[in-house]
Amino acid sequence: MMILYSNNDTTPMNINQCYEYNINKLEEFTLLMSNYGVTVSEFVDTCADMYDDDFVKNRRCKDNWSSSNCLYADIDDGFSIVLFKYKFRKYEYYLHTSSSHTAELNKYHVFFPITQTTDIEYYKELQWKLTKIKCKESDQSGVDITKYLTPNFNKIETYYNEGVSIEEDLNEIIIKKKKIISVKIESFEGDEIIVDLKKLADVDDFLETSDWFKLGVSLKNAGFDLIDWNHLSWDSVDEDVMKNCWDRFNSSEFLNKSWLINRVNRRK
Repeated sequence: MMILYSNNDTTPMNINQCYEYNINKLEEFTLLMSNYGVTVSEFVDTCADMYDDDFVKNRRCKDNWSSSNCLYADIDDGFSIVLFKYKFRKYEYYLHTSSSHTAELNKYHVFFPITQTTDIEYYKELQWKLTKIKCKESDQSGVDITKYLTPNFNKIETYYNEGVSIEEDLNEIIIKKKKIISVKIESFEGDEIIVDLKKLADVDDFLETSDWFKLGVSLKNAGFDLIDWNHLSWDSVDEDVMKNCWDRFNSSEFLNKSWLINRVNRRK
């Protein structure tokens, strides 16, 4: 995985010096993030030789974008690192805490290696799908392919998860999303709405933790069973965790069959 780093610890559009850094193990990642701010993309005429400080354009901008082989997620809303690790346990990624991270309010950056690409439209689409669908906990400005990310220089925490590339699943989301045919429903038909909800689940519509819990509460209050919630959840979900949550779900004025219908109709 290649990351571009700068010797400037601010958030510059102009980079005085920037260098490529190929990361193959956690120790290299930790060393880099302990000293530099980074961007995940390479830019034309901003990559210097280690002994060459001469730049022509010297800017991070979309017009200068050249290539990249990783995507990023910027988590700054307190979504815990523990929950993130569980949700994305199947994928390969590097994680480091950001400058405003605390034990009470987790804030961190995540880097997902992908195949090297020079196709800016393809790359923007992957980054958009990661931010808007696969990792909704990420800062929603995360579609900015020129973003500069600052780690916690004083007390950085890093983590590496060995897994499969997220790229293939992001491409599957794009393919399946194009195939969705949503049908507006006015009434409540048990089997029919489960089919429609499954279409949403297949494009990761309930991957955000809060939506997943709302789905479970609504299903229970609509008369469905735990097995239906399991059917609409992500792969390898912990069934003991689900049962414990299901048993604790209470009746709700807002989370019921109306919520399920509205969720389906939102795709019409």
